[in-house]
This record gives sequence, C-alpha cells and structure tokens, in this order.
Amino acid sequence: MPQNKNLTKRNKSFLVACFFCMVGFFVHSQTSEIQGIVLDDVASVPFANVYLEGTSLGASSDEDGNYVLKNIPAGKYKLKVTV
Repeated sequence: MPQNKNLTKRNKSFLVACFFCMVGFFVHSQTSEIQGIVLDDVASVPFANVYLEGTSLGASSDEDGNYVLKNIPAGKYKLKVTV
C-alpha cells in the first residue's frame, strides 16, 4: 500500500509540473511582436531607437533599418522612433 501513496504523490507532482508548463505556454501566447524598417524620405535609417512609449520595450534598428520588438503584451501603444 505505501507504493500506491508514493505513486499518487508522483502523479500529483507530475500534474502540477504540467500545469505550470501550460500556464507558461498560455502566458507566452498572449504576447505579440512588431517588426519593420525605419525609413526617411531617401533611404533606411540605421541604428535608430524604436520603442513603445510608456514602456521599457524597445530595440535598435540594424544597419539596414530593420527592427523587431518581441514579447509585447496585448494593448494599445504609441510606437516612437529617435535617431
């Protein structure tokens, strides 16, 4: 009979671990990504700062002006660019 109790504890531990993995998956699935290219009137703008106003989320554009902001929670934001 002690083996059944031990097995039950293992099952409970396994189910708890699965639950936390699933919670992490669902939390991750509620975020988005913004990607684009920073342009001026003539060409792409390398190494510009791109950020969401009022947050700590931001990125720098690469040498071709491309940028990616990841793990953005759902909501409305103002995208700002500084050179």
